[in-house]
Amino acid sequence: MEGTAILDSLAKARWHVARRTYGNSHATYIGMLVDWWVSQDVVRHSALDGSPQFGRSEGKAAPDALLCSDGIAVGVIEVEGNCQEDKAGKFAAYFADQTVPNLQFGLLLLYESKLRREESRGRAASLAALNEVASVSAKHPSKDIVVVELSKYRMERPAWESSKGYYDGAVGDVKACLYRNGGAQGKRTYDLHGVGSPSGD
Repeated sequence: MEGTAILDSLAKARWHVARRTYGNSHATYIGMLVDWWVSQDVVRHSALDGSPQFGRSEGKAAPDALLCSDGIAVGVIEVEGNCQEDKAGKFAAYFADQTVPNLQFGLLLLYESKLRREESRGRAASLAALNEVASVSAKHPSKDIVVVELSKYRMERPAWESSKGYYDGAVGDVKACLYRNGGAQGKRTYDLHGVGSPSGD
């Protein structure tokens, strides 16, 4: 699946679920992306949730999910809030492994695991992670990498839900960018209130 098509198709993901989920939400986000993939074609599409390790020359790594079409692995998902640069670098291992020669794209969802101090840090993705994505993309020009950012804002939560800010962050916006040949080429913003059309360039 081509990167621009992925950007447009992600508008159909259930981002309103992310908006109404509080805390780390790591497993929720993986499930949302798997749901997005399988829902596009319930006959041909499938996923390996908690994929086995692969990658040789670039080191071993195990993605959060492997996306398949007609039983062939074509995409790989990573979701991360804290160790973003490390997760971004793992795509090099996935793309270099000849046991999965048909991988076409990577999908990296980066989020703020919890808010620091009183405000969001401004964006979900760290600059180091984005630079790593660009580096991997440059080394593997035939592979597209789509980076999705879930930024959060602080909101008041009931006392029983409060735990040093862990549940205080609500998803404020969802943006995505396509990386190809080492550069960012297209951007989208998605509707948090239901399935809709993306906006962007």
